[in-house]
Amino acid sequence: MPSTSTVSPDKELIGQIQECIREGTPHDTVLETDERVIARVTDGIYRQPASALRELIANAYDADAKNVSITTDAPRFSSIKVSDDGVGMTPEVLANLVRHIGGSAKRTQKGPQLGVTSQTDPTRSVGGRRLIGKIGIGLFSVAQLSRQFIITTKTAGTNYQLLAHVTLNRFDESELAKVDAKGKHPFQAGTARIWAEKTPDKKGHGTTITLTALLPRVVHILQSRDVWEALANEAEQKGPGRRKEPLYHIGQIDLNEQDKIKAPAKLPWDEEAGELVKFEKLVEGVAKAYQSGNTFARLEHALDNYFHMLWTLGLALPFGYVDQHPFDLTFKEVKHLFTIPDRRGANLTRLELKGKKSVRELAELPITEDSASDFAVSIDGIMLRRPIRFRDYPKTQALLQDPTLFVGKAAPDLSKIPESQRGGPLAFSCYFFFVPRVIPQEHNGILVRIHGASGTGFDSTFLKYQVAERQLGQLIAEVFIERGLEGALNIDRESFNTAHTHYQVLANWVHNAVRLIRNKLKELRSEKLKADRATKAVKSAITLASTTDELISAMTDSEPSEIPEVILVEDEDKLEAAIGDGKLAYLRSDVVSITGGSTDKVLTRVTDQVSAVARLLEAHGLLQDLDNSTQAKLVAGIVKLFTVGK
Repeated sequence: MPSTSTVSPDKELIGQIQECIREGTPHDTVLETDERVIARVTDGIYRQPASALRELIANAYDADAKNVSITTDAPRFSSIKVSDDGVGMTPEVLANLVRHIGGSAKRTQKGPQLGVTSQTDPTRSVGGRRLIGKIGIGLFSVAQLSRQFIITTKTAGTNYQLLAHVTLNRFDESELAKVDAKGKHPFQAGTARIWAEKTPDKKGHGTTITLTALLPRVVHILQSRDVWEALANEAEQKGPGRRKEPLYHIGQIDLNEQDKIKAPAKLPWDEEAGELVKFEKLVEGVAKAYQSGNTFARLEHALDNYFHMLWTLGLALPFGYVDQHPFDLTFKEVKHLFTIPDRRGANLTRLELKGKKSVRELAELPITEDSASDFAVSIDGIMLRRPIRFRDYPKTQALLQDPTLFVGKAAPDLSKIPESQRGGPLAFSCYFFFVPRVIPQEHNGILVRIHGASGTGFDSTFLKYQVAERQLGQLIAEVFIERGLEGALNIDRESFNTAHTHYQVLANWVHNAVRLIRNKLKELRSEKLKADRATKAVKSAITLASTTDELISAMTDSEPSEIPEVILVEDEDKLEAAIGDGKLAYLRSDVVSITGGSTDKVLTRVTDQVSAVARLLEAHGLLQDLDNSTQAKLVAGIVKLFTVGK
């Protein structure tokens, strides 16, 4: 029940927590919110466990944690524990959390007062990190995993740790109807028992959230029950349409006996592999499966739900890449590099990658804050990274095979938009990576990162680009937002308000970039086709001349070097001069009148063929009694006979 004291409820709860510290006695309280929409979050806005874990990891990042350790009791998943070495929560911060669950002190003046954000910049953590959490629903996200959990938190320099046993309620429509905007009837989101325990470690700090009773739906998802049940139902099926066991999985629990493991895990690493190597092996294993022609065309086929969750988390948070940042690529990984203009009407610019110069240096790209070198997350001993690779892509039948990178940066001028609508400044950089085949397929599209974090995944429509072409299926793209766009994030942080000014500006920029890239790829294909045809024509001409020489040697007494190549000339004067020099020469018009080869490309091919036939006939002495014009027409006629229908 709301307090009747004249002291504010927040201060009253702070005093009660401090009493817990002094006396060692627990205090029971309720979790309240006066926001009707936030109250509904307790019933779930996230579809997958990865989304809830993402929010908890984001909270740890914003608390300046350097290390986050998560254990899941896989493959049984009877509990989940998330521990970090962040700054921890003071009594004031814990009280604010309980009193205003679903609200956030971040990015407000309250943040510096509570010591959860920088004193000079409320958009940064105390340690200077760009905040990736915003809406304050991290604790509510736990409700997607369990209705009961324990928070254990400690700040540096204290000889105690605070604990809170939290039970979250499901929302009730009749109760929500009583909630009003003035907070007179706040929604009771749950209850909490708070107490303190003495600890000898005064230097230690951080927060641990322990979930001991996961919801049945969550357990079923993490255990990949749907996959194993489908396999069991299709066990009698035969043929190519039958579902296959995931390439890698954490193990199968017996569907009837939860404590019994029916099938051992299939892992891409050895038992001795280290934390970082394990995730790299997972990414490498999926890539090799595609390269070898394996039928696992998508992650949902290659990985069970547990490993798919790890992959999703690797994409979503401010980690480094399994290989390297795309801006740090060199000529070894990228054969063609283009810069994207920051305005409409301009064209792509080609840059030459040479030596050890990186894309970042050559294109003068910024050092983005999209990954944190001092932030590590380990799940069951597997260190997460961004599972995006920029090398070793398989060859296909496509004309273009060389990896091609398009990079750009922009800080659009929004001054013409009313200040009340523009949402502040916007600045970003990006890349589009073209490869013969995207691995895995789910990486085709564009992923938008705000300060390194993303909940949206890859958008294969490229922010609803209107023209869908096959070549867009060979693009991987990321946008690194340095300023702005946060206001466009919806409450689930997995989608955008597409009407927001920043989203509209970004989408227009991306669409222009895609249009330029499409045109450039068409141009590169055309150039490659011409080059391939020219190479093929040269090879064909060499083969034809070589075969002719072999026939002359085998069938006549002449030496191939004694029989000259044929040349075609434009007029009688040049013809006489060429014949006088001992060459086989014919008027171009005599040959064209028979073969019809008037274009340069066709004439080149015809000339090679005429030369082969004429040289062979000359070696046999069959042209000696014919005048030049008759020779030309005879040879051209033979060529014509064998090119009919081609």
